[in-house]
Amino acid sequence: MLQKRVEARCHKKDRYGREVCAVYEGLRDVGLEEIRQGMAWHYKEYQHEQPTQDRLVYRDEEESAKARRVGLWKDPKPVPPWEWRRRTGK
Repeated sequence: MLQKRVEARCHKKDRYGREVCAVYEGLRDVGLEEIRQGMAWHYKEYQHEQPTQDRLVYRDEEESAKARRVGLWKDPKPVPPWEWRRRTGK
């Protein structure tokens, strides 16, 4: 384990009653870092809930990861998790 302290900043509950949070390690946004490295998608269905500046940064970092073909963007046809769940029923 990396033994790092993180903070979950939760801002709402989803329709199943689960907390929706942003995770930070110090000042670093862990979700944004995942997007930068091509390890995650910017889930645009809920981007309207983000502050404008965050939404723009997430968008730009995802586009940069795609252009660099890193992480999941190495795959010519990556399947977003929401589509995979819909297809598989999981």
